[in-house]
Amino acid sequence: MYLLTAILITSGSQQGLDLLGKTILNDNDAIVIEEPGYLGAIQAFSLYRPKFLPIPVSLEGMDPGALGKVLSRNRSKLMYAVPNFQNPSGISYSEQNRRALARVLEG
Repeated sequence: MYLLTAILITSGSQQGLDLLGKTILNDNDAIVIEEPGYLGAIQAFSLYRPKFLPIPVSLEGMDPGALGKVLSRNRSKLMYAVPNFQNPSGISYSEQNRRALARVLEG
């Protein structure tokens, strides 16, 4: 597995999300997203016709159990999440939730 790390200065988040989609996504690639999620990200990624894998978000953050189930059945190319002041809910993931998500993502 390879980890892509890059720093790119853009004029706004929409431009950055579009560039990310252009660079990484192909038709039917799976993307894990929050539910509810940032409409701007969904619109930007939709241009590249991915398969969205929505994971419910509570007051604690993204549901680690639901994430584990989805990832056990699907290979995701990208996960888009906003753990601080999540859009549109405004919640911030708890420390415990962040650690639980990290454990799920480590496999």
